[in-house]
Amino acid sequence: MKKNVIFLFIFMLLLLSACAGSKHFRVTGKVALEKKPQPNIELLAFKSQTMLDFKKPDFTGKTDESGNYSMTFPGEGEYYITAKTDKKDAKGVELFAFYGRNPLFVPKVGVTNINLNLQKVTSDIKFAKAEQSEIKCVLTHNGEPLSGVTVYVAVDLNEGMQTKGFVQSDLSDEKGETIIPVDKGTYYLTARKRMKGMFGPMKAGDLIGFFHKNPLVVSEKGIYTINMELVEIPKKKKDDTPEEAKTIISGTVQNEDGKPVKGIWVCAYKDQQMFGKPLLISEKTDATGKYKLYLPKGDKYYVAARNTLGGPPNPGDLHGNYSGSDDNSVSLKTGEKIDKIDITIMEMW
Repeated sequence: MKKNVIFLFIFMLLLLSACAGSKHFRVTGKVALEKKPQPNIELLAFKSQTMLDFKKPDFTGKTDESGNYSMTFPGEGEYYITAKTDKKDAKGVELFAFYGRNPLFVPKVGVTNINLNLQKVTSDIKFAKAEQSEIKCVLTHNGEPLSGVTVYVAVDLNEGMQTKGFVQSDLSDEKGETIIPVDKGTYYLTARKRMKGMFGPMKAGDLIGFFHKNPLVVSEKGIYTINMELVEIPKKKKDDTPEEAKTIISGTVQNEDGKPVKGIWVCAYKDQQMFGKPLLISEKTDATGKYKLYLPKGDKYYVAARNTLGGPPNPGDLHGNYSGSDDNSVSLKTGEKIDKIDITIMEMW
C-alpha cells in the first residue's frame, strides 16, 4: 500500500513538472532594433475577435535581457502580436513593432521564432481644423517616404486585416502621402504595398503597416495627420507552424473537358455568396492543376476557383465553385488535411 502511495506521489510530481514545462499554446521569439536584441520591451497581444485597443490588451509580456520573450495563451486561436516601448523620447519618438504575418494562429503545440523588428514612429497625431474631416497618412519605410502604398480604413478588425466594409485610399505619392475623407467615427488603419503584382495573398518581401495608435478617433471636423511605418513581411520559417498543426485542403482545378488548368487561384470564404474579398487565397495551380490551400484553423469554408481577383467575376473570366457539397462548402477540423477537393471552372458569360 505504501509503495502504491509513493508511486502515485512521484507520478503526480512528474506530471506537474511536465505541465510546468509544457509548450502548449506558447509563442516565443525575439524583439530587435536594427538587428540588435532589445531588453524590457513590452509585448501586447490581442484576440483576433476583439478590437485592437492598445490601452486594453488581452495579454501582455516583456522581453528578457537577451531580447527573448515567451507568452502563453489560454487556448487555440488567432492573435495579433505587437511590441512597444513604455515611453517616447524627447523628440516624441517611440519604438513599435507589428508582426508582419498577423493575425498569428496559435495551435496547441505552440509556435516558435515569432520575431519582431522595432521601428521608430512618431507618437503625436497632428490636428488642424478644416471644413471637412480627412485623415492624412504619411507612409515611410526605414524612415524614408514610401510611394505606391494603399491605406485601408476600417470600423473594426473583427475579420482580421482583410476586414470587409473598409475605405481604400489612393496610392501614396512621392512624398509618401495620401489623404482619405472620412466622417466622425472610430477607425483602424492598415497599409500595404505589394512589391510584385496587384492581387493574390501578401507574400514575403511585401510591405505592411499598422497604425501604432489604433484606433484613431475622429471627433471633430479637421485634418488628422498620422505617420505609419511599413515593415517587410518576413519569410515564413519552417517551424512557424508545426506540420502536425497545419490545416489543409487540396485538389485539382480542371475545365469542363476534365483537363487540368494552370494559373488558377483557389479561394476560401466565410460568406456563402463568395463575391467579396476572400478570407484566404492559395498559390496559383501548377501545370497539373494541383493546388494546396493552408487554412488557419478548422472551420466551415466556402470554396471557389478563379483566374482573376478583385471584385466579382466578369464575362470572359474563368470561375467555378466547389460542387462536392450542396452549399459549396468544406468543413474540417484543426490539423485535418482533406485532398480531392476538386473544382471545375468555366468561362463566365
